[in-house]
Amino acid sequence: MGVRAERDDLPTIVAVGLLAYAAADIAHHVLGHRGACLTLGGHVRSLSSVYVDCSLRGAVIDLAGPFANLVAGLLAAVLGFRARGCARLFFALATEFNLFWFAGQLIYDAVTVKDDFGLPLMMLGSAPLARYALAAVGLGLYRIAMRAVARLLAPFGAARTRRMALVARLTAG
Repeated sequence: MGVRAERDDLPTIVAVGLLAYAAADIAHHVLGHRGACLTLGGHVRSLSSVYVDCSLRGAVIDLAGPFANLVAGLLAAVLGFRARGCARLFFALATEFNLFWFAGQLIYDAVTVKDDFGLPLMMLGSAPLARYALAAVGLGLYRIAMRAVARLLAPFGAARTRRMALVARLTAG
């Protein structure tokens, strides 16, 4: 007799995926950009899931979003390695969404000199060699994040992980 395949509850996986993505978005925009804006004495004129309009401008406010994702992703990874079941799935996805956001934004911004890393890069002169070195760092961080997420999801088994992660990622997207 074979081992009975474990069945996953689709609404639960969808909810976990949405919560993990929302946590990454909140880390980026609310804790990161908004937090830096308020800490520096500014006020938030508008806040959404894609933009924060602060009365102040500057590299610190711009960088606070991605670095909040980095911190949240690392914290989620630590908590994930201690969690079981649904909580482990949440922390694995929160690790993924936060760390991939940080790494992906570093890669994109280093190449395009736009968005959150854009202003700091322009302030530093945005030499092409330095920009491509930052993009390479982003790729390295992305790869490290992929390995951490794979380790977090390993207890679920390969086939189950593929199903759950696909559903959660599509939901978050």
